[in-house]
Amino acid sequence: MSESFKKIIGDVFEAASILLVDKLEGALAEKLQSMSLDEIVEMRESGAAVTRKPGRAAKGKRPKRSTGRLPRRSAEEIAQVVTKVVSLLKKHKGGLRAGDIKSALKLETRELPRVMREAVASGEVHTTGQKRATVYSVGGGREKAVKRAPKRAKKAAKKKPAKKVAKKAKRKPAPVAAAPVATALAGAVRTASDDNE
Repeated sequence: MSESFKKIIGDVFEAASILLVDKLEGALAEKLQSMSLDEIVEMRESGAAVTRKPGRAAKGKRPKRSTGRLPRRSAEEIAQVVTKVVSLLKKHKGGLRAGDIKSALKLETRELPRVMREAVASGEVHTTGQKRATVYSVGGGREKAVKRAPKRAKKAAKKKPAKKVAKKAKRKPAPVAAAPVATALAGAVRTASDDNE
């Protein structure tokens, strides 16, 4: 191809594209003038006129974040979850931690504390350990606590607080501090030696 032919094709293409853009611009202006504002807003919201980069959500269509609060649950709903927890713990004789229970029953992290508190309060579940090391297991929680209560009362009755008071009375009084006396003597000796000089 010769240079002149390339130049002619480039000029023709440029002129055609300018004509097309002018024609499109005119048609778009006529269409927009004939449309109501509501139709224009609808067209924009439908995404027909606006294209976005992939991975970016439109301003009005952002996913809602969790507010942190669970929907209010009735006592029956909580009781149903407690029975699920108890049946799960019956299958695991060694007991389970809260995280294991949560994942096994597919519960939310925020709904688990209330359910576990209810289960422990009902006496169906008992705990061993503290904080994150707490292990929940079935049976024996209340019975053991009731059996331990009389033993604790007996131990408290066996302790004799009178002995402690008597021991405190037998203690020797604290010795008088010798440091203030020594300081006073040293000061007196200094003044006496200063007078002699």
